[in-house]
Amino acid sequence: MFCFRSLLSTGRFLPAVIFEDQEERFLLSNTSCRIIAGATDRLFFDGLVTFSILFLEVLAFVCLLIIGALSYQYLLILKQRLAGKLPPGPFPLPLIGTAGIDHTQPFRTFERFAEKYGGLYSCFLGSDLTVVIADIHLLRKAFRDIRFAGRPRVTDHYLGVKVENGPVLSEGVLWKEQRHFSIQALREFGFGRALVEDYIHLEIGNALQAFRETKGKPIDNRMFFANAFGNIISYLLFSTDFQSNDPRFVECADIIAVNFQELGNASTLDFYPWLRFFPPFKRGFQNTQNRFEIIFKILDDLIVQHKDTFDPEHPRDYIDAFLIVQQTDKGGIFTGEQLVRNVYDLYAQSTTIFLQWAMLYMIKYPEVQRKVQSEIDDAIGSEKVITYGDKVQLPYTDATIQEIFRCANFGPFLMPHKTTESVDFEGYRIPKDTTVFGLSWYCMRDPKLWTERDTFRPERLLDESGRVDHSLAENITPFSVGKRACPGEGLARHEIFVFFASILQHFTVVAEHDNFIPSMQPIDGEALTPHDYRMRVLPRTAPEWSVKRALSDKPPEPST
Repeated sequence: MFCFRSLLSTGRFLPAVIFEDQEERFLLSNTSCRIIAGATDRLFFDGLVTFSILFLEVLAFVCLLIIGALSYQYLLILKQRLAGKLPPGPFPLPLIGTAGIDHTQPFRTFERFAEKYGGLYSCFLGSDLTVVIADIHLLRKAFRDIRFAGRPRVTDHYLGVKVENGPVLSEGVLWKEQRHFSIQALREFGFGRALVEDYIHLEIGNALQAFRETKGKPIDNRMFFANAFGNIISYLLFSTDFQSNDPRFVECADIIAVNFQELGNASTLDFYPWLRFFPPFKRGFQNTQNRFEIIFKILDDLIVQHKDTFDPEHPRDYIDAFLIVQQTDKGGIFTGEQLVRNVYDLYAQSTTIFLQWAMLYMIKYPEVQRKVQSEIDDAIGSEKVITYGDKVQLPYTDATIQEIFRCANFGPFLMPHKTTESVDFEGYRIPKDTTVFGLSWYCMRDPKLWTERDTFRPERLLDESGRVDHSLAENITPFSVGKRACPGEGLARHEIFVFFASILQHFTVVAEHDNFIPSMQPIDGEALTPHDYRMRVLPRTAPEWSVKRALSDKPPEPST
């Protein structure tokens, strides 16, 4: 009969074997125990080595299968390219794809490709076939086709916050339902109505008063504009506004600004998403995840608070309209998570970025600023409140805004599209699930349309009679075109015109220091934003003027 026990020796547990037979006992020596332990360790080590070798063999086999499948797909697509079934483009390398792309400013590389291969070409981003459209007429034709209305997976899809649920990145039935609802609800509670003009006038009044209170001292204009435009959309969504020092607003505005800089439409992670697991991309990706979680928590809390006063019989805004539809939703489309995504997408507008660029261009080109002010003085005067309806009387002002859109070009890539089925387009066969980029950067710099394309010259957009040449201006497409054009374009253009014209009606914008021009080079990101700069606003009109007073002096509307 025998038993086992453990002895602690030299920091290890060593087995000792005791045999018992009547009165006779003997203990194996420590030497024997060490031999047994050594044999056990050796057996374990051999097993570990065998397992490791087997694991590596399986891993290598799987990798070979993946590489083989990708190479086969690559060769098939390459065969189509050589047979003329795909648009022309640079010759790709297996797995790597098209070499030589500047991942800091990819739009410049794509511009060179457009100059070489034309307005429709193909390339490989990693192992993925991508078609690039750099001709505005082809772009409009493609993006009006529902077969180009899909969305590819981009960095945002891996953030773990269901970004594909939002109206920007969703596709199919979900996208159609949410887009239709959003357009209808926003129209009901402000878009296209005099009500939204009231919201805009309220905020422009606050902004002009804030500018006066600076008394000509240098300011960073970003938070002025972010607060104003954030409040306008808040009125439509929540029937309320934020104070500029509200920590929730400040945090949301900062997060949106950082996301615009760090989430590029054509970022490296879009092409190689597996890099998010490795330095230096890992930390940046995790920081982005954290920012999204913070802003979604803030928006979710605001929605929960809004529900406390929700009355389905008396809807007040977009949130109430969504909650009403949610009560009868049987398809699981109008969820709480979906509402948060919709609200975020509606908040993440580009009007703040435009006004930052607009002020910068007025500082750099004071002669243009003087012409805009002269036109406003002659057509509107200094007392009247400018409305969107005044645009027809201010063609040079309108042309200046369009030329800022063209030259700042802060959205060099339109949001990427995806083919939902194989498409015959311009004599080529574009396979299903192909990513399609609209190269807005080149479209608004195409030498066939824009002579002296690097020159800022608003006059180019005026015809011989001095009116805006709409046949040319329609080729400036900062809000995209076609089926997936920005649903908030109307509001954005309304805000931009009234704010830009009103600021120059009452102020002259100058640099922080005399004879100093801030940098015109952009910060690369999802949108090309200007570097931080400070400006001074010098009053042109009497300090007692205010939007509120001017509106109260309006004659009553004629009775109907």
